Amino acid sequence: MAIIKCPGCERDVWDGEDNCPTCKYPLQLTSEKDSLEAARKLHIRRVWASTFTVCSFFTLVISFVRPPYSGHGIPSVAVLLIFTAAFIWRYLTNASIARLGEE
Repeated sequence: MAIIKCPGCERDVWDGEDNCPTCKYPLQLTSEKDSLEAARKLHIRRVWASTFTVCSFFTLVISFVRPPYSGHGIPSVAVLLIFTAAFIWRYLTNASIARLGEE
């Protein structure tokens, strides 16, 4: 077995893997059906990521506009971190879909 670069996240993976262990990018697409299935799964992941990002952004705005009466700094920071994670997740999912479309 050899080590190859994952097209989704540019990390080293074994060439025998079906999916990248880090970003779940499909490495072994054997047919058109597998390619369509991978694209469908990535599309579903993008929808979830977009929904999660919008909900966290809405929660972030609400926490800044009307913070809780006690300890308002901690929830705002926590929601900001969740929003940042959701935004990164959405970006990585969109990048995976774009790379899958290039192949």
